[in-house]
Amino acid sequence: MKKIVLACLLALTLIEAAGAADQTSVGSAAELAAALGNLPASQDILLTTTITLSPTESDFDISQDVTITGNGINLGSFRAFRVTSGKLTLNTVRFESGNGANSPITVSGGQADLTSCTFSNNTSSTSAGAVAVASGTVTFTGSTFTGNTGSSGGAVNVTGGTVTFTDSTFSSNTATGSGGAVNVTNGTVTFSGATQFTGNTGNTAT
Repeated sequence: MKKIVLACLLALTLIEAAGAADQTSVGSAAELAAALGNLPASQDILLTTTITLSPTESDFDISQDVTITGNGINLGSFRAFRVTSGKLTLNTVRFESGNGANSPITVSGGQADLTSCTFSNNTSSTSAGAVAVASGTVTFTGSTFTGNTGSSGGAVNVTGGTVTFTDSTFSSNTATGSGGAVNVTNGTVTFSGATQFTGNTGNTAT
């Protein structure tokens, strides 16, 4: 019996070690670019610190499945991700201080799942301050949008696709056009759970 228990414990240890080995830790935008360029081998990426995007290390095209977990991304004038196919999963990632033409994340196909992510003080001159969805499926769970500014949707602009917000918070976002928090011109949008809106301003309330 002891041999069986020891064998089981050894098997579990090996499984956990293999899982840990499969995660790629990155500490800079250059390392993130390298990891994304190594898909599908590096499908599970851990941001070990806040990274800052640059002209050559930004606007990452997501066309395969990848999961990115925690820390922050200082955007500057650059877009972080373009989801065109595949699935982008983001967990506890912060998107901060963006001031470019594009939204920090754009989705034109595939799927994006964001859990406990934060978008704060980002500005887009052509779309939403945080995320623009043209098609595909996007889910936000427990995510926060604060102090973002966009021309269409202070935080999120939906022109197609299917978008679901669950237990998410929108506060002090501003649209120079429609949708203080979320602008919807097409597609399907669902708000569920304890999703809250506070102090968002635009030509229309939502």
